[in-house]
Amino acid sequence: MRKLRAFFLRLRGLFGTRRSDADFAAEIESHVVLDTEVGIRSGLAPHEARRQALVRLGGAEQARQAQRERRTLPWIEDLLHDVRYGLRMMARNPSFTAVAVLTLAIGIGATTTAFTWINAVLLQPLSGVADPSRLVTLESVTPTASG
Repeated sequence: MRKLRAFFLRLRGLFGTRRSDADFAAEIESHVVLDTEVGIRSGLAPHEARRQALVRLGGAEQARQAQRERRTLPWIEDLLHDVRYGLRMMARNPSFTAVAVLTLAIGIGATTTAFTWINAVLLQPLSGVADPSRLVTLESVTPTASG
């Protein structure tokens, strides 16, 4: 049950990322400021104290990325980004999009038609024959005129 709840919380996190990112960035900055003040009180220069605070944090960007991965489902987020990018590219070049969609439609239609025909003729048993094992093939051989 915990995993299901975590999944739904992460799924919900996909849609509220703007506010959460801003809140988390403010929280990281407050931690860095507090750690910098501790460094300054211990006798470090302000820029060195801030650098060491960031090093102890492990890097602000890495912390944001780790938090984003825990908060959302990265593979769904990546999929959504890829779909948006694909739609933008298709809107940018409508003639290429039309040709690609037409090619896919023809290919899918031809494949479906071929499978339907093969399924009906070769794969399915004959429906109108009572005993298919008694079917025979008749061939006629005619003598050639050059005898």
